[in-house]
Amino acid sequence: MADYAGSPGASQLGRPQGAVTRQPEYCCDIRKEKGMSVVKVIEVIAESPKGWAEAAQQAVTDAAKTVKHIKHFYVENMTAVVEKDKIVNYRMNGKISFIVED
Repeated sequence: MADYAGSPGASQLGRPQGAVTRQPEYCCDIRKEKGMSVVKVIEVIAESPKGWAEAAQQAVTDAAKTVKHIKHFYVENMTAVVEKDKIVNYRMNGKISFIVED
């Protein structure tokens, strides 16, 4: 796989010749059989008292009410609210990618 367009090449970053910058896996498998798809990305914030996994699922569930063809959820940041030495709420910011219909 080639370097990102516009990004410094491997040799400019101090990597050995032949080293390759790879695209993140989450962005590589959104393709149609023929041609390319249009993919949109939205930012979301979610929280849950049960955990980060539940917060992520809640973000996807809520987004799915208005967005179709969701393919990925990328976690950007995770935080927790602590009260009396216990985590009481798990929060996360993330990005949801989805295919736009033709």
